[in-house]
Amino acid sequence: MVHRADGNRRSSRLVSLHPGAGGIEVVSRSCGAALDAWLFHRRHARGRTELSDTFGNQGRPRHRTGDHCNRSRSIDDRCGDVLDRRHASRGRLVGSWTLSFEPAFVCLGELAFAFSVAGRSGARDSPGLPLLAAGGDARDRLVDRATAGGARPNGRAHSRGWRLNPHVMKDFRRFDGGIFLGFGFAKGRLRGWDEGMTLSKSVSCLALAFSMNLMAAEPPKVLPIGSKVPAFSLPGIAGKTHTLSEYSQAKILTIIFTSNHCPDAVAAGGRIEALHQAYKDKGVAVVAINPNNPIGLRPDELGYSPFGDAFEEMKPFADEFKWTLPYLYDGETQAFATACGAQSSPHVFVFDAERKLRYTGRMDDAGRSKAPVEKSQVVDAIEALLKGEEIKEPVTRSLGCSTKWLWKKEAVEAEQKAWEKRPVTVADLDEETAKKLAANPSKNVRLINFWSTTCGPCVAEFPMLVDTSRRFSTRPFEFISVSCDPKEDRKKVETFLTGKFAATPSQRLKDIATEGRTTTNYHWIGDNVDKLGNAIDPEWTGALPFSVLIGPGGKILWKHSGELDAVELRRQILKAIE
Repeated sequence: MVHRADGNRRSSRLVSLHPGAGGIEVVSRSCGAALDAWLFHRRHARGRTELSDTFGNQGRPRHRTGDHCNRSRSIDDRCGDVLDRRHASRGRLVGSWTLSFEPAFVCLGELAFAFSVAGRSGARDSPGLPLLAAGGDARDRLVDRATAGGARPNGRAHSRGWRLNPHVMKDFRRFDGGIFLGFGFAKGRLRGWDEGMTLSKSVSCLALAFSMNLMAAEPPKVLPIGSKVPAFSLPGIAGKTHTLSEYSQAKILTIIFTSNHCPDAVAAGGRIEALHQAYKDKGVAVVAINPNNPIGLRPDELGYSPFGDAFEEMKPFADEFKWTLPYLYDGETQAFATACGAQSSPHVFVFDAERKLRYTGRMDDAGRSKAPVEKSQVVDAIEALLKGEEIKEPVTRSLGCSTKWLWKKEAVEAEQKAWEKRPVTVADLDEETAKKLAANPSKNVRLINFWSTTCGPCVAEFPMLVDTSRRFSTRPFEFISVSCDPKEDRKKVETFLTGKFAATPSQRLKDIATEGRTTTNYHWIGDNVDKLGNAIDPEWTGALPFSVLIGPGGKILWKHSGELDAVELRRQILKAIE
């Protein structure tokens, strides 16, 4: 006996609920980082209910966060432990309760506390419909779906399935903490069928929901030894989507969570490819996965690689090390990384033929050293499994940059706001000061850039130069901008620099003070640019923009005329620093 509550075939069977010994058993095929669906169930004496897209999808593409929450739980379990281990966008759920005047079940990706009040509209036993109270992007998507998806363009309510047709809906937008209160009215119609019998119930409800921000910004726990490998479906740099079943023939599956930006991951880049080459013909599949989302990265964490952790930067990174192994991206939802408990990059997980976890931890003891590897824990684990032996050291500590979880976004945004409040100053640059800058008495590599507010390429590349300054702010590097605008355009120069947030990093303040300077931004006030060119680089032709990289002691290490390529500039800076 099957009751269906969805007229949209494209989104059917998203979730299913059926009676179980301990209550109502819930099987979810897509339970992701943010809330893609919430489950509501009214009393069913028998049968199975399939519910999809509670708020009405109308055939629009859904945001899927990953088919990774294949779990059965009774209503008494409240699905809390599922969310605890599977929640991928906001950290770990530390509290989840559902109270209702009638039996109801709610499974929310970002729910902390909610209760519903059943409404009556003359229909016997009409159910109460909880109004969700969720946080962050999940809330925004649901509000959009609820307010925009409740009625057809002609204003009529859908005649099939659950459709929320709100009369009153408060804006649930940005909510970062404290207590949130939302009110809403909803009307809908539930239609099910069974062997020719049609059941229709009009539903009307008033829902009152409270939500407390109880999300803990902490990484998930590492998958225990003996656990089955979680399923995944992730895009790769070769243009295809990779799934777990693709590696079903491998005797051993080795997952290496790594990244493009981390110095430990960069150092391990060559060793990862070497591992793949050593075991690809022995039934061992080695798969690299980037779990990081760029929104969780501060600029000053990017000073060790030419690349960031965006998906489009993964292929250039892999090409740098001539990778032939699959390199997949999990940064969008971080569902697989959460399920595994990926702590850092790199972090290794080795699964046996039955796809049970047999080893987790670091690759080896090489760290960032370029010397030959003396001990490799991952090699020891693979060799033991191939020989049918027990792994002597099944768990070690991974060592590397922490995974850049989506919930780190708030800290990154706060850092950006703080940067934008920093003062931007400009000083006069004469011939004598220019010579001192070129002499570079500091221990820092110094990038000097000649530019003008009327130069298109100068204006286009300047935000990248400011970003470069911030990326390398914790390293021995200094960016100095030199405006070649006319002296009378000083206000224009100051306005431009302020608008681009061209502040001096706090790490450089002590350095410039030692030289008797006050800023890293200058405006040329000399009679002509010949004196400027002769002081900095006699080979400069006068074309803008022009950039020159100067090492400690004044040696010119690299120069470029014209608009800069960001990756090439970073490569040259890293080469000069290291």
